[in-house]
Amino acid sequence: MAYLGEFIPLNMLPDEIKTVVEDIISSPLEIENSLLGCVVQGTIVSSPARKVFVKWGGVEYQKSLKAEEFGLNFLGIHSPFSVPKIHRCGVNEEYSFLIMDYIKPGPPNFHFWEKVATNLATQHMVTQQHYGFYSSNFIGRLSQQNSLRENWYKFFNQERLIPQLTLAENKIPSKIMDGFWNFMNNIENLIPVGSPALLHGDLWSGNLLCDSDSIPVLIDPAVHYGHRETEIAFTKLFSGFHDKFYSVYNEEYPLEKGWEDRVKYHNLYPLLVHLNSFGNSYLKQIEEIITPFCRA
Repeated sequence: MAYLGEFIPLNMLPDEIKTVVEDIISSPLEIENSLLGCVVQGTIVSSPARKVFVKWGGVEYQKSLKAEEFGLNFLGIHSPFSVPKIHRCGVNEEYSFLIMDYIKPGPPNFHFWEKVATNLATQHMVTQQHYGFYSSNFIGRLSQQNSLRENWYKFFNQERLIPQLTLAENKIPSKIMDGFWNFMNNIENLIPVGSPALLHGDLWSGNLLCDSDSIPVLIDPAVHYGHRETEIAFTKLFSGFHDKFYSVYNEEYPLEKGWEDRVKYHNLYPLLVHLNSFGNSYLKQIEEIITPFCRA
């Protein structure tokens, strides 16, 4: 998810970070473009030799950027997807920063979505004994708990839904909150469990790039081992994934029957994240999913 805050004017790369970038790509530097997001600012910086993408924000974002570095490096080792090479992640007196290769975009060719599907199926076959991850990380500006659990239902309830429901306590009507508890008590009857799968964790179309060679590249992960239906459901939340992706994925690693009907349950987590990050415009979608679980 692309989130972020407002700290500094666009095209104003701090001198302290400029020095670090110059050490990596050599001067003279040219700032081509800047993006102001809700977590950090991102800037494309180029020299005659190369281009890098610099993300930076206040020192309070050090943990978030460090988690992003760890997640990208982890996927770079354990996933068939390409990820940007990380050059440096650090912090000084005023700023935290993450410097990585710039991914030059290009149009997807005929095989792009087939490659996305086969890569993700292969990634989801990477497993371990527990759900969760080796450390907590972030989804947007919000902390994401990843305590290791043998039971996925407990993981989804206690590491995903309950922390977001706690944050949303004053946003969600009491009847809907009661419905959530009923939903969580019945989740084992609604969603079949699967083996822990290596997930990107925030896989919407904005975090999937197509480079100039039509190779799929992942960015901004919230890596953990979870239910692979959760990842597939996330791709449908804001659309943007071609129908070919779903058909090829199911050929490579078939989902259990009825997965389309379970998409709404898995997406309760990202909807709660958006409710807590951006406000009540997401409440209606949440209420539509949970209302059947509310007692009369």
